[in-house]
Amino acid sequence: MNTKCKFSKIGLIRLVLVFATILFLMPDVTFGQEGHQNEWWYPILKKHNMELLSFNNYENIFEMGTKNIIDNKVVKLENAIFITKPKGGDYMIIRAPIAIHDLNNNFIEGDKAIIESYNLESEDSEPAEKIECENFKYYYNSGKGLITNIKTQ
Repeated sequence: MNTKCKFSKIGLIRLVLVFATILFLMPDVTFGQEGHQNEWWYPILKKHNMELLSFNNYENIFEMGTKNIIDNKVVKLENAIFITKPKGGDYMIIRAPIAIHDLNNNFIEGDKAIIESYNLESEDSEPAEKIECENFKYYYNSGKGLITNIKTQ
């Protein structure tokens, strides 16, 4: 009777663990974005048809990118997108191929950036203002945020 399948105890345990892991992760994968619908940044992502990538959410800044590395409270992002928390209905979207977010000193900086200003209440997804720059530094520890060191192209 060589045609019967026989599982060893270890093989059976592995099989049960694989199925248990799949069952445990399935709701998170299926319904993972539903938990974000109440976040302040979620309507902005939807308004601009942005796909949620690897992200970090802080009090006034939402950031995401294709690569997200945190080392000693400094975040390095590739294909970075930063969204500032709306103040008075206005928010900014900053895009840069590579940028860092220094959590110790409350600033974001990057090169070859596009900085766009929007109004949350507006249905228009076109920016009210758009700046393309070689490099920038955005300080957000002040009450309203401050962009400095902008060198336009």
